[in-house]
Amino acid sequence: MADPDPLRRQAALSDPLARLRAAEKVNEMRLSPTVEKRLLASGLLVAVLCVLLFLYVDRPAALAAHGLSPQFHELGKAVTQLGNSAYSLIPFFFLFLFFRLAPARVAAFAPKRESWRELGQKFLFLFVAVAASGIANDILKIIFGRARPKMLFGQGLYGFSFFQFSARMNSFPSGHSDTAFALATALALLLPRWRIPAFAIAVLVPVSRVVVGAHYPSDVLAGPYLGVLTTLYLAEYFRTRGFCAFPTKQ
Repeated sequence: MADPDPLRRQAALSDPLARLRAAEKVNEMRLSPTVEKRLLASGLLVAVLCVLLFLYVDRPAALAAHGLSPQFHELGKAVTQLGNSAYSLIPFFFLFLFFRLAPARVAAFAPKRESWRELGQKFLFLFVAVAASGIANDILKIIFGRARPKMLFGQGLYGFSFFQFSARMNSFPSGHSDTAFALATALALLLPRWRIPAFAIAVLVPVSRVVVGAHYPSDVLAGPYLGVLTTLYLAEYFRTRGFCAFPTKQ
């Protein structure tokens, strides 16, 4: 559809204030230069390690995991549920609704309406962190189209066939690992004192994904990086927009 007023649009683009407002919107999700440099360096390191793991480690690691005893596999299946996004998204969504709607409808909540609203926003942040990182992860899975370890054992397939939609060809990056670290990062930002236990538990999920034969080591290295990256940028957006308050590190 043609622009009904191209001259007005051109004037808006040439307006210094309009350009400034556009730049401010972009900067709302920018982290500090130091943090962004660290994330960039970490991303490059993760990329190099993923290549090395793909070439030298992934295949033997998958074969070793395949040969583990049934007891290890059962333990891995139990631990891997910690990275199931449904267990986070559903409760966070309903808790957000409860703390946003209850103060307006229940008299007992009215005196602390603002406190309940802030708590609801924190659950919203947790929900969005898991959801957004998961969506980004799903997009990358389709783009890379990596065969899962079971395809190696069943059909001898190993590697990437880009732009695949089959669940058997979406190994990279690991979604469960992404979810676990997105959630751990979000919790660490909201509850700094609990950051070490949060990440300690999150680390178990990538290990379990390799043990159960669902992913290769490089998959479970890329997933956590994506989860941390997306959550940090989302936190900055929530902070600058006033959607959620984050405590200082304790």
